[in-house]
Amino acid sequence: MSRNSNGDFDTDQPAEPTTDTRPPSSIHRRSFLAATGVLSLGALVPAASSVGAAEPADTLNAKTRTTIWTAAMRENARRNIDRYEWARAERDSAVALADDYLDRYSLDDLWSLVTSQKIPRSGGTRGERSALGGISDPGTTRAWKMISADGYTLPTNDFAAYRESGLDDRGMFDPTLADDSLLVNEEHPEMGEGWGVDDGYGWIDEAGDIMGPGTRLNLVAYYNHWHVWRPGGYCASSAHFPGPTCSPASSATRGPGQSCSTASPTCTPK
Repeated sequence: MSRNSNGDFDTDQPAEPTTDTRPPSSIHRRSFLAATGVLSLGALVPAASSVGAAEPADTLNAKTRTTIWTAAMRENARRNIDRYEWARAERDSAVALADDYLDRYSLDDLWSLVTSQKIPRSGGTRGERSALGGISDPGTTRAWKMISADGYTLPTNDFAAYRESGLDDRGMFDPTLADDSLLVNEEHPEMGEGWGVDDGYGWIDEAGDIMGPGTRLNLVAYYNHWHVWRPGGYCASSAHFPGPTCSPASSATRGPGQSCSTASPTCTPK
C-alpha cells in the first residue's frame, strides 16, 4: 500500500511474493540484522552463530527473514521514496536515527537494553506509583535504581550487576545463572541486610517503611515496566526518538541504562 499524489493510499499495488532473505552462512547474524532492521531493538539477536537451518532444539534461531515488514511492504516503501518527497523525508529521518544509534553504541549495547521475559513487569498500584516517585522519571541516572517519595534509593541491591551475572549465551537474563551474593542491601545498610532487596520478584515491606506493613513492592518489575519498556519513562532509549518526555538534545548526555533526570540540564522530564 502506498500514497498517491493526493495523499491517499493506493491499494492496487500487486502483492510481492515473500522471499527468503536469509544471508549467506558466512555473515554474522548481528551484521545481517543491522543491515535489515536496526531500528527494531527487539530484532537485535545476541547469538554469535551465523544464520542457517534451525536445529530442532534451537527454536530461537529459526527466523530467516523479516516477518513484520513484509517484502511487499518494503518494496512499496521503496517506490514511495522514489515518487514522493514526504517518503524521502521519513526515510532520511529514520536513517539518521539509526546512524546515531550505531555511532554511539555497539549492537551488544543495544541488545542489552532489551530485558528477557524472566524479568517481570508491573505498572503498580496508584499508591505504589506515588511511593516510588512516579512513572516518568526514576529520579536517578543509575541503572535499575529509583528514588522513592521518601528519598530511599530502591532497590537497595545492585540489580544491574545481578542481571549481568545471570545473562546466558544469548544475552538473556536467567535467574538460575545469577549470583545470589549480589542480593544484599548496599544503599541503606542501617535498615538491615535484606531491606529493599529485590531479585526481580518483589520485596515485602514488613515494617511499612515505604507503604503499609506487609505490602509487597515490585521494585524491579516496576522499573522494568516504566523505565525500560515504556517510552514515557525511559529516556536512555526513547530520547533517540524525541517525544513528550525528553528533548532531542538529551540523548547526548547519557548512555545505555541511564534515565532522564531532573539533574540533567538537557533533559526535560514530565
